[in-house]
Amino acid sequence: MPRKYLWGVILLLLIVNIFTIMMCVNEKDQVEVQNISGTKNGVNEKEPVAEIDGDEIEYKTWVNELLNEHGKQTLREMINHEVVFQLAEENNIEVEDKTINREIARLMTLEDVLTKEEREEKREKWEEEIRYRFYLEQLLTEDIEVSDAELEDYFAEYERQYNFTEMFQLSHIVVNSESQAQLALEALEEGASFQEVSREYSTDEDTRDSGGYLGFYTDTSSFLSDEYFVQVKELKEETYSDPFSVGNSQVIVYLHQNLPEITFTFEEAYEEVRRDVALDKLEQNVDPSLLWEQYEIDWIYED
Repeated sequence: MPRKYLWGVILLLLIVNIFTIMMCVNEKDQVEVQNISGTKNGVNEKEPVAEIDGDEIEYKTWVNELLNEHGKQTLREMINHEVVFQLAEENNIEVEDKTINREIARLMTLEDVLTKEEREEKREKWEEEIRYRFYLEQLLTEDIEVSDAELEDYFAEYERQYNFTEMFQLSHIVVNSESQAQLALEALEEGASFQEVSREYSTDEDTRDSGGYLGFYTDTSSFLSDEYFVQVKELKEETYSDPFSVGNSQVIVYLHQNLPEITFTFEEAYEEVRRDVALDKLEQNVDPSLLWEQYEIDWIYED
């Protein structure tokens, strides 16, 4: 697998999970902490943030620890983002929606079951980081010369990495008889969740405790019967099938998501292929701080 693709996935996952804090103070001296899930009513800087059997952890102690451990890296990443996005705008660099959709689909296959709201939140976050990565690659490789022959050879060898194969995110209920399948179906129709019914009725020990969750599969997978894909291709997302036979078992399958196929011709992938080949020729690591010299940057830390 090419170096660029591995680096891209690793960088994207790291940046998406960077611990960032944004704070603002309102008229009641209440500090609202954004983007930290699970906090209750914000954080008041005059009150302890935790209490352990009478021992308190003060707000200032907590913030100082965060700044000492994460402050420099977080600020560096914020500067990197600002520099890269400004340079991309100045140089009219764009990323096609089709490319963004492919990258989001790849990331989505790494996730468990998400609600539509959770998927949308992740999509918005991922889209910014995908643009950041592609802008950065373009900016760092724009002066590296590559021939069309090199690009054609590279695309011919690695064409699959530019495409995304249709994938289905599935759960199932497996039972031993038609009568058990009918009981499971009736429970679903009465409003029980698919996970609950799977835990109660399914005989598949590998997935029963997880509510029947299977994961993401292509329709060429050898791990599932072809009949699964005959059924799911007729389903809308977040719906389940009627019972169907697989060997001696009866199965009800649930479609969480259908991620459609995305393919690129050489012409469509040309700029991305050029970046990939150029990245392999890059003599230094992919480092956004190399772009800092194009702006006057003053920050609180020593270099």
